[in-house]
Amino acid sequence: MVHPELATAGGEWERGLRAERREPTVRVETTGFDSTAGFVEIAVREVGARRVVFGSHLPSRSLGTELAKVTAAGVSEADKQLILGENFRRLIHSAGRL
Repeated sequence: MVHPELATAGGEWERGLRAERREPTVRVETTGFDSTAGFVEIAVREVGARRVVFGSHLPSRSLGTELAKVTAAGVSEADKQLILGENFRRLIHSAGRL
């Protein structure tokens, strides 16, 4: 089940990020579209690194490509750690209280 406050970036991710910026409880995942340079950087700028969650889109996408969206992004190592795991752990923890 998808968490009710987790949004897939999708094909029109620039437009989506601007809309999600106004919804402070919504988190953005990094999958749902072709790999595009700049997505992670813009997501961090628009909604903040604490609201971006790594998504693999397995089995239909390459795990390496999906990881590279984050590992090659021009954001801090701390932001990458948040995106690649810390944010998801917090999301799962908060879902446990539902």
